[in-house]
Formats: sequence, C-alpha cells, structure tokens
Amino acid sequence: MGNFISISGHLVCYSDEQLPVFRAALEESVNVAYDYGLSRDQADLYMKGWRILDNFMNYRDYAAYSGHIRSFAIDYLQYQILFCLKQVLKANLENTYITGMFYVVNDDEEERLIWEIHNNKFNSYKIQELDGRSQFEFLESIEIEA
Repeated sequence: MGNFISISGHLVCYSDEQLPVFRAALEESVNVAYDYGLSRDQADLYMKGWRILDNFMNYRDYAAYSGHIRSFAIDYLQYQILFCLKQVLKANLENTYITGMFYVVNDDEEERLIWEIHNNKFNSYKIQELDGRSQFEFLESIEIEA
C-alpha cells in the first residue's frame, strides 16, 4: 500500500493582502501535481488538508495544513508551500513577511523533520534522539525569491 507521512503545521500571514494571494496560488499549484507523480484526484485529495483561517482572531491570518499523505507526495507538498510563498513575494504587497513551521513524520517515526519558514527561507531540519533528547540536524535552506 505504500508508506505514509503525517504533516501538520501552519504559515502565519502578517497582512490581510497575503491570504488571497496564497489561496489563489494554492489552487493553481494543483496544475503541476502530475510533475510530482500525483494524479489530479490525488492532488485534490491532498488539497483537503489545507485550511485557510482568515479573520481568525486578533490580527493574524493562518494557512494550516494537516494530513496523512503518501511518502512520494512530500515533494509536492513542499512545492505547494514554496510556490505559494513565491507568489506572495511576486505580488509586491506592502508586507510580504510570512513565517511558519511544519512537523513531518513517517508512520514508523524513523524519520522526523521540521520545516521552518523564516526570513524568506525554507529551512529543513532532521530530528534525532540523542540521550533521550531531541537534537536538530540542519539539512538544507532554500531561498524564497519572487
């Protein structure tokens, strides 16, 4: 049946203008699902994991993801996040600052990752146990550019 990965996390939008751009980019991102080995039906299924929380409370909006996806789809989800962030930058809004954090873990918990979005970078860390404590090993940083 294949391996599955649980992904949960969110992006924090600091301007009311960002979320509509993010939402439109998210909808557009399904058009390249095939390039990542997903059918349109699979892409539509994984889109159900996204929740756009606009007018949530106080002065921040959120784009949250929570889902249990096939392991081969992890690159597609990463693409979705990066594509949406690039579109926010391209929109040349007054405020393009977005932060976020995602927790990624496979079913047997042999591999756990943290994806951090900060200062226009997508940083990836591997979580390892050492002496009963979680240690973070830096894996890569992707510059997010318009």
